[in-house]
Amino acid sequence: MTIIFFIFVILLGLWLAYVLIQRDGWRFAVEQPEKPPVRLRNSAYALVLLTPMGATTFLFFIFHGIAFNDVMPVSPDDHFYWHQAASFIEAGFDSGYYTVNEIPSDAQFSPFYAWGAGIPMLYGSIGNLFGWSLHSIRIINLVFLTLAVATYLVVVRPNLRHTLLLWLLLVTFTLMYIYSVRNMLPLQQQALAIVMAAFFSVLLRKGREAPLWAKVGLTLSIAVAVIMRSTYGLLWLPYLLLVFPRIPPIVSVLGSIGLLGIGVRLQTWWSSYYPLHFDLVLQEMDQGGFAAGFELAWSVIINNIHYLTDFNVAPVTIGASFGYDCCPNCFFYAYSSLVTAQQVEPT
Repeated sequence: MTIIFFIFVILLGLWLAYVLIQRDGWRFAVEQPEKPPVRLRNSAYALVLLTPMGATTFLFFIFHGIAFNDVMPVSPDDHFYWHQAASFIEAGFDSGYYTVNEIPSDAQFSPFYAWGAGIPMLYGSIGNLFGWSLHSIRIINLVFLTLAVATYLVVVRPNLRHTLLLWLLLVTFTLMYIYSVRNMLPLQQQALAIVMAAFFSVLLRKGREAPLWAKVGLTLSIAVAVIMRSTYGLLWLPYLLLVFPRIPPIVSVLGSIGLLGIGVRLQTWWSSYYPLHFDLVLQEMDQGGFAAGFELAWSVIINNIHYLTDFNVAPVTIGASFGYDCCPNCFFYAYSSLVTAQQVEPT
């Protein structure tokens, strides 16, 4: 029944996207929104804001007969994220170290794993304020998503029809349900993307007349996103083109490359070493030449396609598959979490 529901919401989401593009093109992202009746608009806003926590809790009860806090994440990464934040709460930067092959980060103060210090610091700081339990990351992620949607509503002020479409897209957002039972970061990443989209929308709509608060908000949101995951630094290019339109494009390109490099260097500096396939390919090229490196890279691509298409194969080399966080194996871990909740008495 759960798999049928996921297939249904995916198809419904695709249909909604088709309707949006056919009727409005991409204009809805840059139009000045209309002003619906205040009471009706606020009701639609409230419906959207209640969806992340409300829809997931409702589906847990309907399909599995369990409460939100009965679910126990089961994958190794789920526990790594949780445990690093718990270490930061208890000992700050003086905890034991998290490494692969006993290779720590270049930053002397950071004992954390290959994802860097930003993530444990964020969740650990929140845990210091509000307490820490096995379900804290899941709750925090849904709160992040709710706050991001609230930011989008306040900044963009969509009209009633677009707000209802936003609600339909959110309620059929399959990954929200999958990762609501896990301690992983996709919901946090989605929240950051929604906030950045809101500020980008203002800059696209207003151009050079965009208010200062929108530019500051976009700057801060991209900076925070880069601290969490350095590849968000790719957004520095459209940022520079929109915020500084008088600067020659080549300067914006070079500036974005520099800012991206700073983010990547930060990530590699305060993260412990992780033997990704990219490193192995470079090592193979160095030892056996280009042909040997290309052969290894091609085998990795074939394996990734296999992971993306085979539900029954768990990704035994975590991080090796570039599609790990979006592949059907996520259903495996999400379903395992739900099964665990039904078999293990929560403590």
